[in-house]
Amino acid sequence: MSLRKNILVNYGSQVINTGLAFISSVFITRLLGAEGRGEYSLFASSLQLFVVWLGFSLPVSIIYFVAGEKISKDRIFSTMLLFCILTTLLVILLLTVLNYTGGLWIIFPERFRGINWQLFFVAQFFILQLNGIIIAYLNAFKIFTPQAKFASVIAFLSLVVWALLYFKIINLPWSGFQLVVFVSFILSIPLWLFGFYLLRKNKIVVFTKSLLKTEEFIMVMKFAFIAYLCNAMQFLSYRMDFWFVDYFRGSTSLGVYSLAAALAQLFWILPNAISQVLFSYFSDTKNKNILNQAIQYAHITFIVSLIGAVLFFLLAFFAIPFLYGKEFSNAGWMIGILLLGVLPFTITTILASFFAGTNRLFVNFRTSLIGLVFAALGYILLIPHWGVMGACIASVISYNASSVYIYYKFYKTTGNKIWKINPLTVLQNMKASLLQLAVLKKS
Repeated sequence: MSLRKNILVNYGSQVINTGLAFISSVFITRLLGAEGRGEYSLFASSLQLFVVWLGFSLPVSIIYFVAGEKISKDRIFSTMLLFCILTTLLVILLLTVLNYTGGLWIIFPERFRGINWQLFFVAQFFILQLNGIIIAYLNAFKIFTPQAKFASVIAFLSLVVWALLYFKIINLPWSGFQLVVFVSFILSIPLWLFGFYLLRKNKIVVFTKSLLKTEEFIMVMKFAFIAYLCNAMQFLSYRMDFWFVDYFRGSTSLGVYSLAAALAQLFWILPNAISQVLFSYFSDTKNKNILNQAIQYAHITFIVSLIGAVLFFLLAFFAIPFLYGKEFSNAGWMIGILLLGVLPFTITTILASFFAGTNRLFVNFRTSLIGLVFAALGYILLIPHWGVMGACIASVISYNASSVYIYYKFYKTTGNKIWKINPLTVLQNMKASLLQLAVLKKS
């Protein structure tokens, strides 16, 4: 399937998934309440932190080396499975240390720090790691359509489940934080199983006991290390504010702020979908002359996101209290501030796939570093005095500082001024894409 078709399928799927996820978030947030959402956000962010910091961004390396046919795909797979097991053992060790030093408060709410919750955390970590490896292989072989369609099915079923739980048509022996954590975990399992099924069906990998040779492993880790630093710093830029808000303002304030951040960052789902496809194509040396298409999609994404953001912001002040409850009323103005940084970053996400796929990871590294520095300074200086307002302002400064740098580097590398957007050209490209999407649906 061509680049345009893969992007259209992935893009269309993510539009559907974003809408379904938004509706699901209404039921989830009402089940949690403000304080429960704060606790859940901290737990989920801690899990993501472990995955980012201990996963070493190896899925990025898998896509780069497998898509470009640079190393045996089978030996990489065996090595990554072993790595997944070893990092899971490391998580167990770290949780044991935190338990004996009284540091579990960083991850778990006070009521949920028992051994059962720790084992559950380990199981989630392992599945997320394994799922990352599977998705990386599917993306490397450009198997986007089955993934996208099945993800939409699961998103719809998840919405049905959350609605049934909220209206008490289904009754489970848990409530609040416990309910959301357990059900979210159960709903994630079909995606992992389906990914594994696609691996087997398409005969992508052959299980072997052979591991990467020493020189191959070093080559993979060198590439992964830069990507790892980028992702680790970027994650801290996105989520460090959660721990600061929780520490200085408590779980209830964090619950409202985390909802605002989650809703604003919904506008990153679509550029992320495009970025995943582009990274696979940029990594494959056989694919040439796709830069102009990437620029077109960056502009389309920005315009679509801008229109959606304006409409979303205008509705937010009425819709959020109505949908989520009055305790979340202040999320509206927080979203308005955050969108000032989120929107320019939609282009940044797509440009990052170009620099990663063409082995210019140091550009992404410096982009992430700039974002982290501005975020850390902003959170330290602003959150203690201004609370969630300070968190919003610091996030916007961080996002825009990163965007300005990567826009400049893209111009210096390619000669293209990505910030120059011709609305007429964008509309023509959107029309061509929609016509091709219609053809795809008929076929």
